[in-house]
Amino acid sequence: ERLRLWQQNLNKSLDSQLDFLHSLKPSVYDIALIQEPHIDFRGVSAFVSVYPPTHAENQCATCSLILVNSNIPSSSWTVIPIPYPDITAIELVGNFGTVRLINVYNDCNHNGAIDALRTYMRSPEATRCSKPPLHYAWPGDYNRHHPSWDEERNFHLFTRHNLDLTQPLLDLLARYSMKMPLPKDIPTLQSFATGNFTRVNNVFCSPTLLPAYVSCDTEPKLRPVKTDHFPIIHVLDLAINRETHQPKPLYRLTDWGEFRE
Repeated sequence: ERLRLWQQNLNKSLDSQLDFLHSLKPSVYDIALIQEPHIDFRGVSAFVSVYPPTHAENQCATCSLILVNSNIPSSSWTVIPIPYPDITAIELVGNFGTVRLINVYNDCNHNGAIDALRTYMRSPEATRCSKPPLHYAWPGDYNRHHPSWDEERNFHLFTRHNLDLTQPLLDLLARYSMKMPLPKDIPTLQSFATGNFTRVNNVFCSPTLLPAYVSCDTEPKLRPVKTDHFPIIHVLDLAINRETHQPKPLYRLTDWGEFRE
């Protein structure tokens, strides 16, 4: 059975978030990787919410959120506490080994999230796992332009300033030999202001995880209202344990006379 992920920036819009949650069918999607959620997120019963460890201190600063389908048992996944408000991370364990999903929101004006990701990847915990092999995926809104993923027609975005801002990300990708399952030239955003299509969101993964990707593509028709970011749908050939929820008895519909007999 395949693992299905929905990656989405919600522009901190309540309307966008409500529309997204309406489309996030628990029978279809296993995990949602959200950037810029609306801060008053109350969750949905079919999914478990994962916030950054800093969320309790300053909820308004949180720009990353993961939702895990409640039919995935807690024995199959755990939270990875990376202490930065724009990163959430979980670890999935199965017959495939261990997959760590690190959901990144990187600010337009600085590389704080990239620095936090680098710090984690350099830590001893980043190479330890109870069930090898260990794979990584770094989906996120990186807010960076580069010819490696943007269409060449957007050459006006490849300024020295923008390329310098992108370099720390490129260095990190090279350090860990990360691959890009979302093909180059696929736009992930259509600007509300200009209508231009650009690639600010991205997906990077370990070379060992790339063969598990059945598909990774945008789904513009699923775009929620009031966000200029397209959904990115990941489909991986990874079998994860799932629980079957048994429906609870409806006691108020019981024929108590027949029941007593």
